[in-house]
Amino acid sequence: VDTTTPPPMNPLRRFLWRTEQRLLGLLHQEEEDPAAKWSTAAIKQFLSGLKSGERAIVVFQTEEAKLRVLQKASDGEGCAIEGVRLSFEDVITEPDTVNWASLGSASMPEVVRKVVMGFGIIALACLFWAVVFYAPYAYYILTFNYSNGRQPGFVVN
Repeated sequence: VDTTTPPPMNPLRRFLWRTEQRLLGLLHQEEEDPAAKWSTAAIKQFLSGLKSGERAIVVFQTEEAKLRVLQKASDGEGCAIEGVRLSFEDVITEPDTVNWASLGSASMPEVVRKVVMGFGIIALACLFWAVVFYAPYAYYILTFNYSNGRQPGFVVN
């Protein structure tokens, strides 16, 4: 899987993706020597600086390779990395259906915080609508005087 180039995007999405990458400091200038960029030491340094979660997605070249790994894992022949035993789970998805750019390692407190922030933003938007748009309308309707056969204007209808 080629991870150096982003998936095909329309111009607006490409602009937003590049802006996000630039703001997060993920968009770097290309180095002059590509061999230096991919040296073993540079790869180890890059990987040790990544923030990761407790799950990983492994993409296999063939279905047979995936089935061999799953079979070995179910037979108890799995593998361990730095003393941590790995477990494997078969998922029904293809690499091109995963939104790799949005794949993250959010912990449960982060998820809860983002959900609460989302509800807060929605509540503030509703409050803004009520104060700016609905309150003047309600005031007009409640204070309108129907005396002498007057009718509200076209805005109310």
